[in-house]
Amino acid sequence: MKNLRFLIPVMMISSLIFTSSCEKDDQVCYPGTITKNDTIFVGKEAPDYSISFNGDQQNLKVPVKETGLGLMNMATDYTVELWIKPDLDSTNHNKTIMRKWGQFYMKFTNSTDPDDSGRGRSGTNMLHINIDAAAAPGGFYTITTQKNVLVPGDWNHIAVINNSVDNTFKIFVNGVDVTIATANYGNNGEAITLKEDTNGSTNLYVGYGGSGTQPKAQYDDVRLLNVALSINDLETSDVTKSEYVTDLTTAVLLKFDEGKGDETLDVVSNKKFTFFNKSDPKVDMAWVEL
Repeated sequence: MKNLRFLIPVMMISSLIFTSSCEKDDQVCYPGTITKNDTIFVGKEAPDYSISFNGDQQNLKVPVKETGLGLMNMATDYTVELWIKPDLDSTNHNKTIMRKWGQFYMKFTNSTDPDDSGRGRSGTNMLHINIDAAAAPGGFYTITTQKNVLVPGDWNHIAVINNSVDNTFKIFVNGVDVTIATANYGNNGEAITLKEDTNGSTNLYVGYGGSGTQPKAQYDDVRLLNVALSINDLETSDVTKSEYVTDLTTAVLLKFDEGKGDETLDVVSNKKFTFFNKSDPKVDMAWVEL
């Protein structure tokens, strides 16, 4: 469970309110309550969950018109951050981690097949990120990482940080810069301004980038901001310790803490969105406690 400290008001009588706290660092909990999904937890933190996609027609769409995703429109500085636990077997190859349609596309590959190299798909446990930019040859840049940067079957922290001041575009996995800036339509590691959204269609998709691209993976804490954060200020080693406070630079924050059901909350817009789930055979969305 995440390392959180909180103060929770508890209504005892209509005219009396008191606050109590839970301090997990010292393993001391004082009486207090927190309600989550109609379950009341007394004197302790609510469980922390992640969402698991089974690789077959399960994903999440976050509409740009209903959220703060417009903050990413033509962003010159941005941070895209998430935790993912991929099942990197031979069938879980060339799958989409996340796509913001018309602006960026993040996928992982897990293939040593030479026939894939010409299509930018060859390489074990590596990332490929396409950034749509009007100035790019062919309309987009492709930035890749070193091979074997994702740990199969374990939690991996991914952060893409574009910094216009330093003129850099970097991909970090578990806190390490793993960027290779010489792929198809490469830009030599320079900062890339996101493409303009002219018709409000740059929706965010978690776990989907087109037919057959759904990954088999767990997700937690997806966050997009229109500011270039420092990798040193991010939690990159323990998914249970990631803590986020939204501000005016935060476009979307998906924490996947519901633990049940078929919806999840975007903390920024305070709106819930329903998972796309047409797996065959039909199975409920799987929530995994951390």
